[in-house]
Amino acid sequence: MKWNEIMKYTFRLVPCSIYDYEIMESWLEDLALQGLVLENISHGIAKFRKQKMQNIRYRLTVIPAERMDVYEWIPGKSELINLCEAAGWKYICQRGQFGIFVTTDETVEELHTEPGLQHMDYKGYVNWWSLLGYTFMFLSFCYLFWSSFIRYGFFVTWAQQGSHIFLTLLAMMAGNFLMLIRQWMCPVVLYRKLKQEGISHEKKPWRIHALGYRIVMVALILLYTVGFGSVLCSIAAGHDYYDYEEWPQAALMEYQESLPLATMDDAMRSMFSDAVPLENGRDARVVTEKRFIAPVMCIMDAEGSYQISDGTRVQCNTIIEYYETRSPWIAQQMAKEQYKCDQRLKWYHSEETPELGVEYAVAYNAFWPTILLVEDNKYVKIQLSTTADAYYKQVKPWCYVYAESLK
Repeated sequence: MKWNEIMKYTFRLVPCSIYDYEIMESWLEDLALQGLVLENISHGIAKFRKQKMQNIRYRLTVIPAERMDVYEWIPGKSELINLCEAAGWKYICQRGQFGIFVTTDETVEELHTEPGLQHMDYKGYVNWWSLLGYTFMFLSFCYLFWSSFIRYGFFVTWAQQGSHIFLTLLAMMAGNFLMLIRQWMCPVVLYRKLKQEGISHEKKPWRIHALGYRIVMVALILLYTVGFGSVLCSIAAGHDYYDYEEWPQAALMEYQESLPLATMDDAMRSMFSDAVPLENGRDARVVTEKRFIAPVMCIMDAEGSYQISDGTRVQCNTIIEYYETRSPWIAQQMAKEQYKCDQRLKWYHSEETPELGVEYAVAYNAFWPTILLVEDNKYVKIQLSTTADAYYKQVKPWCYVYAESLK
């Protein structure tokens, strides 16, 4: 298409859903007075041809599938369309279940003036596939919201992932729920109108309606882009939650000194008083974040090698999740949520929790020996294991070291 031909056309976002036929008619007629005549509608974008201003009447009517003949894939070849064109209404295009017709003759009678004919045609008004699609999407978001923020812990997920995931899911659920309700309510309103008075084709103020509709649709598109884009990026990256930047040992020790928490060396010395760390056998990954629920957050995944007096080399692995939350209540809720989540693991095994002198403490085995501690607004989850047979599945005595450092 040449440039001068392109300049003859303009494109606009449709200001309403497929069910708001009166808004659609009013919008098209107002644009015709501005010299824009509808050519086609595709995926919510209307194509207009620029020409002189004129007074045009647009009408939308449902084209039921049972009134389409065998050549339904050829535009303008249905029984109903032929009847409308014979009555003086030119077929333009179809949007959803509606066919859009136009006439410049003011003397042409309205389409389907008899309520019985209107009701017969509008019985195919509901787009069941669209309704099924919105229902499926809404239920999918509800399940994702439940599995992410309820089943695995509301505060824990929010503290780890941040509020953007929560707000994105909530907005997607709300948008799809509104669309789902609209899919049900619009046919009910239309059928009631058909039963009482028939279709009126009154002029409707469409500008305010168009602004709200376009804002909602653009917001939904952005939400879907952000939500699915984040999922695709995480899948493409192929990293798990503990794939962090490597830290040199000097930087790790400097950072650990700033935390009110015992180090892996302290835990090992509580089990083996003569344990000597081997500098060439250390590795650590650390991430720090700031969230609304947890302004201070640190997760450390460390490995270390130690030698004890009998010459045995002992390997130690720790994963520590440390949070300073907005309030002590949130810290306790995070610990209880995490405990309930780990209780569902098939390798969960309860341990007797020693008296540690903190506000909340629980010990158990969930693949690794694990302890959850809460003191004031600080919550910490510690998983520690060693290659020493006597300590591999035990929580004592290293839990005392971490509890004392947290006070």
